[in-house]
Amino acid sequence: MFKRVLKVLLAVVLVLALLVVAAAVAYKVIYAGVPYAEVAATGQDSLVVPADLQKRDTNIKVMTYNIRLLTREKWREHYWSNRREPMIGQLERLDADIIGFQEVTHPQYKYLIEHLGDEYGHYGLYRSGLNRERGDRIISDPDPEPTLLNMLRISIVDEGSPIFYRKSRFELLDCETFWLREDPEKPGRGWDARVRRVCSTVKLKDHYTGEIIAVYNTHFDHIGEMARQNSAALIYETSKQAKGIPLVMGDFNSPEGSSAYETLISGALTDARYLCPAEQRDSGPTFNDFGQSEQELPIDFIFTNERYFRVLSYRIIMETYAEDTYISDHYPVLVELAYTKFTE
Repeated sequence: MFKRVLKVLLAVVLVLALLVVAAAVAYKVIYAGVPYAEVAATGQDSLVVPADLQKRDTNIKVMTYNIRLLTREKWREHYWSNRREPMIGQLERLDADIIGFQEVTHPQYKYLIEHLGDEYGHYGLYRSGLNRERGDRIISDPDPEPTLLNMLRISIVDEGSPIFYRKSRFELLDCETFWLREDPEKPGRGWDARVRRVCSTVKLKDHYTGEIIAVYNTHFDHIGEMARQNSAALIYETSKQAKGIPLVMGDFNSPEGSSAYETLISGALTDARYLCPAEQRDSGPTFNDFGQSEQELPIDFIFTNERYFRVLSYRIIMETYAEDTYISDHYPVLVELAYTKFTE
């Protein structure tokens, strides 16, 4: 009996050892020669400053948008393949200058770049720590069917919160991604979070005004209350040290009045909604759950410093397509900002 148990244990150990070796070999095959970081293009090649620039031209439209990840859905109309064209049409109509996306999987990021890349520069890193080049080694199909194998591949790369910016106006000076955890420089879950969470940030020079804007885009955990509170504190402290005007946006999975929300507005940052004239301010939820949500308050926000920006309008874009089919399970939030130095 003892010998049989010993043989089984040795067989298990051998299988595990083979799996470790196979994983190491696969890692080297997939990632050999590919850089870890996402190398974003910097420079001024695409800049076009109008010769007859007016004050109103210096206003900035900023959007945060959780686009709902590519996954298997209960209803066919909610599949990414059916939502993506209406979403691109919506983005083109709204014509934002800076967009912070959330829940963007690798095929979705490629699709956004393909359809928005002529107008927008972009930067983002996946929660796994992989960049787009590494993502292509795992799942290169830009339009994958939501099979179990493809879902596994997508989950390995994970999702990100990339930032898109109008490259005819903004010059990318710097960019980075940090993790919402005790050690922000290393991929991993923080505190009581269910999954890994990141914040991607870019420093942009506005060539219409010469101002530097520091944009932070994030997606807080949906389970861990401690994680949301500590993530808010981390981003708040990081944005205080920014060498530029802070813009903090994303899906915070936290309503007004929550500890995370209160932490974010405890200093110089203010919810853009409350910097806006009442007649130009929408109200209502930003999470719709494809029409199934009973939430009444927003959880997607844009925060900025009223010392530098006035908010001219705050819109929750409650659009649908094809007989009231939802474009995402969140509505985008769009604000128009005016530099205070041009409005005083």
